[in-house]
Amino acid sequence: MEHISSLNDQQEQAVLHITGPLLIVAGAGTGKTSVVTQKIARLIQAGVARPEQIVALTFTEKAAREMEDRVSALLGQSFLEISIGTFHAFCDRILSERGLDIGLPAPCTIITDTEAWVLVRNNLDRFRLDYYRPRGNPFKFISALLKHFSRLKDEEILPDDYLRYAETLSADSDATMQSDNAVSTEAQRVMEVARAYHEYQQLLLEKGYFDFGDLIIYTLHLFRTRPAVLAQYREDFQYIIVDEFQDTNFAQYELVKLLAGKEGNITVVGDDDQAIYKFRGASISNILNFKKDYPNAKEVVLTKNYRSKQNILDLSYKFIQRNNPDRLEFQMNNPDAYYKEKVSVLAQKVSKRLEADRTGEGIIECISAETLRDEVSDVVNRIEKIQEEKNALFGDCAILVRANDSAESFIEELKRRGIPYTFLASKGLYFSPVFLDILAYLRVLFNPYDDISWYRLFELPLFRVQFSDVSRFSYLKDKRAWGVYEVLRNIRDPRSRMSEKTILAVEKLLGNFDKHIQLLKQRGLNTTKRLYAMLDEIGYRQYIIGNADEAEDTVLERVGILNSFFEQAQQFMRMNHSSSTLQGFINHIDDEISAGESGSVDSIEKSEDAVHIMSVHAAKGLEFAYVFIVSLVAPRFPTIARKEAIEVPTELIKDILPEHDVHLQEERRLFYVAMTRAKDGLFFSFAKDYGGKRERKPSRFLEELGICADSDSKAVIRQEAVGDAFMRPSSSHEAMRSREPVRRMPHSSLPQKFSHAQFQTFQTCPLKYKYQFLLKIPTPGKYIFSFGTTMHSALQQIFKLVKQQKNTSAQSSLFGNAEKEQPAKAGISLEDMRRIFNAAWVDDWYKDETQRLEFKKKGLEWLEALYHDYEKNGWPAPIAIEKGFSFLLDGETITGRIDRVDQSYDGKVELIDYKTGSPKDAKTLKKEDRQQLLLYQLAWEAAQKTPVARLSYHYLSNNSAVSFEASEVDKQGLRKSLSTTIKAIKQSAFEATPGYHCNQCDFRKICPFAKV
Repeated sequence: MEHISSLNDQQEQAVLHITGPLLIVAGAGTGKTSVVTQKIARLIQAGVARPEQIVALTFTEKAAREMEDRVSALLGQSFLEISIGTFHAFCDRILSERGLDIGLPAPCTIITDTEAWVLVRNNLDRFRLDYYRPRGNPFKFISALLKHFSRLKDEEILPDDYLRYAETLSADSDATMQSDNAVSTEAQRVMEVARAYHEYQQLLLEKGYFDFGDLIIYTLHLFRTRPAVLAQYREDFQYIIVDEFQDTNFAQYELVKLLAGKEGNITVVGDDDQAIYKFRGASISNILNFKKDYPNAKEVVLTKNYRSKQNILDLSYKFIQRNNPDRLEFQMNNPDAYYKEKVSVLAQKVSKRLEADRTGEGIIECISAETLRDEVSDVVNRIEKIQEEKNALFGDCAILVRANDSAESFIEELKRRGIPYTFLASKGLYFSPVFLDILAYLRVLFNPYDDISWYRLFELPLFRVQFSDVSRFSYLKDKRAWGVYEVLRNIRDPRSRMSEKTILAVEKLLGNFDKHIQLLKQRGLNTTKRLYAMLDEIGYRQYIIGNADEAEDTVLERVGILNSFFEQAQQFMRMNHSSSTLQGFINHIDDEISAGESGSVDSIEKSEDAVHIMSVHAAKGLEFAYVFIVSLVAPRFPTIARKEAIEVPTELIKDILPEHDVHLQEERRLFYVAMTRAKDGLFFSFAKDYGGKRERKPSRFLEELGICADSDSKAVIRQEAVGDAFMRPSSSHEAMRSREPVRRMPHSSLPQKFSHAQFQTFQTCPLKYKYQFLLKIPTPGKYIFSFGTTMHSALQQIFKLVKQQKNTSAQSSLFGNAEKEQPAKAGISLEDMRRIFNAAWVDDWYKDETQRLEFKKKGLEWLEALYHDYEKNGWPAPIAIEKGFSFLLDGETITGRIDRVDQSYDGKVELIDYKTGSPKDAKTLKKEDRQQLLLYQLAWEAAQKTPVARLSYHYLSNNSAVSFEASEVDKQGLRKSLSTTIKAIKQSAFEATPGYHCNQCDFRKICPFAKV
């Protein structure tokens, strides 16, 4: 573990604080993550807490993974189920364990935003909308309503609260109706929204669904109405750490307070100056409320910055002070009447001015240009100059934009010059090329006279339509009053004068087209499977993978979009059992686009040596040597304040809202975040002409920084603000340099963690490993996997109930000596098991209804056999269920999940894995079959004191088990094998090893080496 001496005084105080509440105000680049991870590691290593007694809550899953990896590296050993994750993941766990206590179904079915949209659309008549259901576009406000409901849940404003408010408003409006008709209309609007919110919650309950906001709301309800359950979790989780506390919403903070209690060991880490997600700009609300709720809390302010040069920090600090008095530093030094009225703030001397640990001055430069083209050229020229003069990588540079559309010109210029780049955008799925390609093909299948979609298909290289012939299509179309479809059907007409290549390409395209028209007419086929089949037959998945010369980042991006497409389609099918057609899916996408939605995109990990382009929001938590903040003109940054489509009534908000301009302050905090990403160089750029009629004015933020343009458009820097910063004039007349695009050797970001499935796949075929785990190419699901997931999920819930109802909490400690207990009755009925199975049922990928019913019957029969066996011979004594692990082997992290850990009679444990396939016995169980459980034993022994008695596969089809014990020779052999495999993965060229296994491979239709 990293020695405590590596910490500065403030960091050490935070890490060594053990008992009671702690507030850490952590400025940008002050080593916040190091403090949190070392604090967790120290609690464990010093024996103060066991891993499962610590909860660390983060804002994103990515942050949680990073924190988990750092703790693992610090400990140098494995840990089982340390609770590091998002609030939603934590609450999902709580409700899956104890949701039955408040009558919730188990397991919880959590719906995505897309699924919620479809649910509301399919039941729109139930909502009795008038104001929010325009006749021309009845679905227009669905997204706005759902966002509103989500925001209400963030603020813990329940449907009954909203209805009471609406009723009060209606009563007031009745009294003034004759004098003020506007008041009456507003009251009706609010009542409509309140009733819609109530109806939405009723609909979710009827269907057995939760949205993400419900996870926290129901966990709060559980803790408040079941004191014994709250007491249990307070005992289980004795140390609570909350990261990014400034952005935590009201409901999340209420949850943390309940779990910690008044004198709990709770640590919160935040910085009000970096609050960019907090509702209505209430940046200091949480921290001030924490000081009120925990008046005796220790406070540590981290100001030693390990990222940026001092002049960059000074400029950033001077800028953010423009948000005074609505800043924590200001209010703690000199609280004003407004905040004193909201919460008692005690004056204390606090400075948030960051001090650089690194010496020297950073570059601070402003790039002023005449036109957008000049600005783009100058920025890219500067990046190239940095690479040459500073011996820097392209990956050391980041271009930060306020809105994603500002990135397009920079992307095009980087492409033109052959400079590698990554563009991280969270929106725009529906307008991405891959998404539009697939939609175009589906559109012509359902409407052959959709000429626009045909023309999009002609542009795709895989269809091999000659560019010179495309104009002939248009000519013939106009001359003969045909649609494109008629032109294609008459492609052999001599008068068309098409090239032979185009004729052959069109005939192949129409052959697939006719085949797929018939495929769509067949009944009983899984809709998503049809889509996979069609895309494979036209060669689209193969086209997505690209060729060996193509940059792998490009392939990763396309595959990521393809994955998102299938996820969207699958979510739609799941919510539309009766009408889950591809035509319905297309209509759904069109409806969302009409309502102003663009679709969300998952972030894609790419190679490091590329210029990073992203929004400022996406840059939060990152750092770069050189940062370019571009398009700094009004009204791009700061943007114009836009109200929410449906605003939360101020009377219902519980947070402390700022006194002054909420939007401008939030834009300043966002700009401050952008500035503090820079380590060595900070660049601001703007132009006068962005293509409109009017000349653009520089952003007011440049003036606040002391960087502006005078009336003669000559760039000026006020020295008192920037020190020795300098100005670089535009080189608008400099010739734009061009070079051949750089072809880089394909490179993938190898997984940071490995698993049994990865080892097994790589040993079968390295190319399959690349397709599955590196490129993550989507594949059709399989009904057998759906069935396996159902059985595992059902057994997980059943044994959680068994564990809970047998009151085995004393046995749950994985580090202590477990109590010996003879098998006994579980207190769970066969009807309970059936109910849990039905709730856990995964309905995807079955061939037809007959097969679906066959497997549902089979699953219930298997569970019934288990029930009668356990009732007769005694129920197992599980001490862990679905136990996750992560352990280090030669410095590499291996992860997995153990289905069940049972207490054995001899004080040892039994590790169990469920199998839904064909049963095996001791004779037919091969060496490779044993590896999975051997791996589990290595993980268990790396962290646990309780020895393993045996390893068992439980075959559910006939309720049989095969058990074996692992010798030291077995374990040492596996360690050696795993190390060898990991090294091979890291050095592999991922060549194919075709063979008999190709017949069962999900990639056989797109793999050029498959032997089928």
